[in-house]
Amino acid sequence: MLLLCALLFLGFFHPRWGFFETNRFFWSVDDGCYLKRLFDFLGFALDRPGVCETTENYFPIGAPIAWLPAALLGRASYAVASAASVTEWTIAWIMIEAFAAWTASILFLERFLELAAPRIPPVRRAFLAVGAGIASSAFFYAANRQVLAHPMEWFFAAALVLSLKERRPLNALAAAGLLCLTRYNDLPALLMVAGTFVDSRSDRIFTRNHRLAFGVLLALCLAYVGWVAFGHGYGGVRLPELLAGLAWSDFGRFLWGADWGVAFTAPWFLAVAVIGGVLFRELSWTARGAFAWILLESALCIAWRGNGSMFAYRYLTGAYAAAVWIAMEAIVLRPGLARANAILVAVSAVWTLVLGHLYQGMISLGIGMQIARDATGLERRISNLPFLSTAMEQWGNLEVHRASLAQASAFYVWLKSLVDPDSLAGTVLVEGPTLFLLTLAVAFALLVVGLTIARATRKN
Repeated sequence: MLLLCALLFLGFFHPRWGFFETNRFFWSVDDGCYLKRLFDFLGFALDRPGVCETTENYFPIGAPIAWLPAALLGRASYAVASAASVTEWTIAWIMIEAFAAWTASILFLERFLELAAPRIPPVRRAFLAVGAGIASSAFFYAANRQVLAHPMEWFFAAALVLSLKERRPLNALAAAGLLCLTRYNDLPALLMVAGTFVDSRSDRIFTRNHRLAFGVLLALCLAYVGWVAFGHGYGGVRLPELLAGLAWSDFGRFLWGADWGVAFTAPWFLAVAVIGGVLFRELSWTARGAFAWILLESALCIAWRGNGSMFAYRYLTGAYAAAVWIAMEAIVLRPGLARANAILVAVSAVWTLVLGHLYQGMISLGIGMQIARDATGLERRISNLPFLSTAMEQWGNLEVHRASLAQASAFYVWLKSLVDPDSLAGTVLVEGPTLFLLTLAVAFALLVVGLTIARATRKN
């Protein structure tokens, strides 16, 4: 598992999307608004212009809370080496933390699989956990666009399903609360917690105080998300406005649309949803709550009439953890599904990597994107061109593949710096390749040490 995570980090971790000078547009919208939430929470001053300047900061606080260690490391790094600003150092550590959180979620899922389906061989469990983490699209964001909420969303979702399986009430409540604070659309995750209360009535693991705490958490989350959905709005849009004018064509677009239709881009997720519906009466109440989570998040995607203007249906990221739970229960109920599940997970994971590869190349070349200039320089906005059909048209375009492969992964950065030590000047978070590579090496070493400690603690 450690070797596989190391290879994924070296081969796919792309720090370039965090650079101010090459991606100013991202810092004027979602990415910058999440970062501003963090700095406002701590009372720090942003030393970069244009952060969260084109939109109201309506983004939730969960991910910025999780980034507090990165912010403190950013301040400490600036005190030691002022070659970069506090903001740049903080972004650098957020990017590392995002990938570390994704890796930790894989360990959570591996442990969950061990408890839920102990007959699955350890090697297969490891690949199933990694495959689900890649297929969820959380891996794409952890490797490419780290200053968004999705890596931390996936981390909290994985922590939730493991806590419920291990019957750890306080851990589950904390994970559920942080998940709702991270992404409003993950409120249905609380249905899994409620389902576990029902399933555990006989063993009395959940005490009266736990139920009281859950009631308080549920009320707070409903009030918080309800205020956003019906009062303040998300991006100026309220839930009743989303639901108005829904048509069957919106449902069809979600399933098999030429943009990100889940039948073509998320086959394992869709298959698990179907199996969950077929076996619904045989599932535990926790799994029924997971099924409701999948349905409600899918309904939100249909109502939103889009995938979120980025890679894949990112509003489904948290619900992939629910799909893992349902898949394991289905395998226990129908052992013959185990092979089909493994094949679908592998296919979905590989296909997600392929789509990410094409997406990176198309963005780099501006294919399928609207390009506009303003006072801050070049901006790139995703157009209404359907991604999937456009990507298939570009499959034979070698320039797209070259552009994608030329994106700077950690391993690529290291190799290029050996050949041309000055090649990274002005393009990395930390001025000069030496300090950047040192930061990357230290961060990766900390990641490996942390994973080793986590594995040793779990065995003991």
